[in-house]
Amino acid sequence: MFTTLRSRLLIFAIVISLLPMVFVGYISYQSQKEILTKQLEQNLFLLSDSLSVEIEDFISERLIDVNQLKENIVLSNPHSSQKEIKKELNKVVRLNVIYEGAIYTDQHGKVIYDTNEGVIGQDFSKRSWFQPAVSGVNYFSDIYLSPVLKKPLLVLAGPVEKENGEIIGVVSPALNLNDLYQRIDRFANESKSVNLSAYAFLINKSGDYIAHPNRNKILKENYIVKNNISLKGLQDIAKDKQIYYSTTENTVNSFTRIKPIDGFRNEWYIGISVNRDEFYAPLNELLEKYLILFGFMLTIITFGVVKLSKSIVIPVERLVAATSDFASGKWVKPLSINTYKELNHLNRTFNLMMEKLEDREKQLIRSEKLKTAGELAAGLAHEIRNPITTVRGFLQLLGEDTAVKSKAYLPIMIQEVDRVNHIVTDFLAFAKPNASLNRVSTDLNQVVEDVLLLFESQLSLKDVEIHKEYYTLPEMVLDPSFIKQVFINLIQNAIDAMPRGGTIRIATHYIMPEHEIQLTFQDAGIGMDKKTIETIGTPFFTTKAKGTGLGLMVSYRIIQEMNGMILIDSQVGKGTTFTIKLPVFHNDD
Repeated sequence: MFTTLRSRLLIFAIVISLLPMVFVGYISYQSQKEILTKQLEQNLFLLSDSLSVEIEDFISERLIDVNQLKENIVLSNPHSSQKEIKKELNKVVRLNVIYEGAIYTDQHGKVIYDTNEGVIGQDFSKRSWFQPAVSGVNYFSDIYLSPVLKKPLLVLAGPVEKENGEIIGVVSPALNLNDLYQRIDRFANESKSVNLSAYAFLINKSGDYIAHPNRNKILKENYIVKNNISLKGLQDIAKDKQIYYSTTENTVNSFTRIKPIDGFRNEWYIGISVNRDEFYAPLNELLEKYLILFGFMLTIITFGVVKLSKSIVIPVERLVAATSDFASGKWVKPLSINTYKELNHLNRTFNLMMEKLEDREKQLIRSEKLKTAGELAAGLAHEIRNPITTVRGFLQLLGEDTAVKSKAYLPIMIQEVDRVNHIVTDFLAFAKPNASLNRVSTDLNQVVEDVLLLFESQLSLKDVEIHKEYYTLPEMVLDPSFIKQVFINLIQNAIDAMPRGGTIRIATHYIMPEHEIQLTFQDAGIGMDKKTIETIGTPFFTTKAKGTGLGLMVSYRIIQEMNGMILIDSQVGKGTTFTIKLPVFHNDD
């Protein structure tokens, strides 16, 4: 893997491009993440601060109501009748729907009037709100669960004074908490309208919920206990403007303490709670945008690198292919690739080298042709001279001897003339192996079978067996007479190599990936040494007593004309294997 120039160039370019992009992207994302996180947290603090101001306004308004009520001229007049007090208190309650009722006591705690008329005449001097009020200060109680009414209550109280400042009584309006709760609910409703699961709540210093959208939690659940934090921890979170992550509810929370003012000394905290996943959704969207951008840039870079690698590698690949074709003996068209400077120079150098080499494989061919022609001429002259000399000698004897004796010379003379004719025939076959144009669709398995029929009597006579292993072969368009001549030569050589008989193994195969037919002829004869193998196929070289050496040479030439090859594997004393390899062609092309 990654062994080619293109793959390595592609990986290298992508890595080099991605490293700075990843680095810059990471730094940019972290910076944007930090800014966005801080902005989100600041927004959360602003919400809690804004809501705390609204709660503080609510508290201030209630204390103003108490001041106005205790300064009422009817209540502050010690001579006012119970009827006048009743009328004035009912008027105040009727005009301020936020109050459910009001109580007026004397300076000793006795209830002079109750708008609900349920506790008139009772002694309230022991109530927690009475003592602060009768001592001259306004009182704003914590929200608590009334043991009588069984619901959350908030008590307000203020001293009623005469003109000279003498305290003559205490007034205590009963507050309806729905207005406070509605302010808390409004935040949750506004959050829902923007598809955000956020809500506000109010807790006291003990951690008890005193206001919450879920009324069942009020004075029944404790935030500090539920989230396992301390009052000190809550105070620090509110004071230092820290974000608190609730693992129990998977929420993000901010807290702001309600500011204490004259008449209000309770330690209340307004909390804003947002689902953590929703709170950080903008961060996830930011990450998604960065990933999309990163993917887009990666695609562009990859596309660009592929294009660049092609522009660099394709000319090199063409040069490699041309070099490979040229090395295998194929004709190569001069390269005219116009690319970058260095490769253009390499192409020109290759073309020049190819021209020089071609002028040299031609000089060499001419030299080899001359050498071969000389060897053929010498061999042919030698081979023909011997039978001609024999014929000449017998003809000379005929002139000197009687007719009766000359008849014995005639068969020998005819045999020698036939020998000359055979040599000339083989020589012509070598000179023009493709003279025949009788090309037809041919099944090579069948050609082998036809040739074996010619050897039936010889095989039986010399005690030779044939072992056949045929595989289905694609048909080839060729002249069957020429390939038959090759098979005849190889089978005859195999028979001659086993004077005491033996087995000839003939096998055919089709090598699918290479689109190549292989035929093997294996004997168990005397075999050949390395020197003989190197020399075999040379004109007139033969290991047979009466051979010419042209048979194998013709066979080599015929197979070469079919763009194939003959391979030899032989060991002395163990036998020889001839393998023919032919590329598959289905037409004359």
